[in-house]
Amino acid sequence: MEHPATKALMADETFVLPENVDYSFSEALIQYESTVNSHWLRNSSIIVIFNNLKGFAKRLAEAPLSDGFPDYAVRDDAIGAMNYILSRIKPLTQPDLQFYAHFTNGVYDDGDLLKIWRCIQDGIVDRALKSFLPR
Repeated sequence: MEHPATKALMADETFVLPENVDYSFSEALIQYESTVNSHWLRNSSIIVIFNNLKGFAKRLAEAPLSDGFPDYAVRDDAIGAMNYILSRIKPLTQPDLQFYAHFTNGVYDDGDLLKIWRCIQDGIVDRALKSFLPR
């Protein structure tokens, strides 16, 4: 299913898509699941950053998320929609991986960068502690 707000959200992700590529939310979920559950990331922390919350909210005003996702029954505001998308993403991540999610208005905001840095530190400490525990 394609929805203008999710397409904009995916364009703001680390993997930027060319303008002429039709990339659905379902395809993005498949790519996410394949990537985070690969053997290369089995000892990693996963940090999902929802960037450009204001732009996402603007697009939702034009096209409510419930138009493209019938199972979305929450109010059509940016936080509710982001939480819905997060509820679709998080179960795809293996439970033994540390999972963090952040909603930001800009990657270069000092407060947001501090939160992300704390997640990175938490992941490092968590992995170090797990390495000392007997299996």
